[in-house]
Amino acid sequence: MPKTRSSVKTALGRGKYNDCYVKNERGEYEYRGEYYVFDATRTALLRLKIAYAALSFAMMAIFVLIGLTDTPGGRVFYVLLPYVAIFLPLSIIIIDAAQLFFLPPEMTRKQYDTVVRQMRRSSIAQAALSSLAILGEVIFIIAGGVFRDELWFLGGLVIIAALAGLLLWLQNVHKCAEKA
Repeated sequence: MPKTRSSVKTALGRGKYNDCYVKNERGEYEYRGEYYVFDATRTALLRLKIAYAALSFAMMAIFVLIGLTDTPGGRVFYVLLPYVAIFLPLSIIIIDAAQLFFLPPEMTRKQYDTVVRQMRRSSIAQAALSSLAILGEVIFIIAGGVFRDELWFLGGLVIIAALAGLLLWLQNVHKCAEKA
């Protein structure tokens, strides 16, 4: 029975990365797609991975700490909704930073898409949600909220947004591109 495209999909599973694999003489699938690498030396790449992990864990620690503060602004919908929504992209950033440690220097297209590109998209979402939470907190303070208690919450949100911006800057400085 001749092998058709559908039988390859069945053997590999369904997905957009099936065209990167070719069946060899022994009947095993080999990766024949593009490889992606960071434009950094080995030591610079290790420092970059450590920086990603440190930034992501610092953002999560600050997120939890300001969540434990009992402020009136934290109970207002237009502050609470973007603050709570920060958790999802922040969790994805932490997972991707951890996965980055175990990736080989030459990544497959799937590894690149599911770790590097996903971390970038999550960093953008996290910076946007942090900015929305800051905006809501500032509106609450201007509208007559308790100023002193809200400074801790606002300060934590500003630090999270700044760390997200730093993470995006690092991703722009050390780009990951297709291997030549």
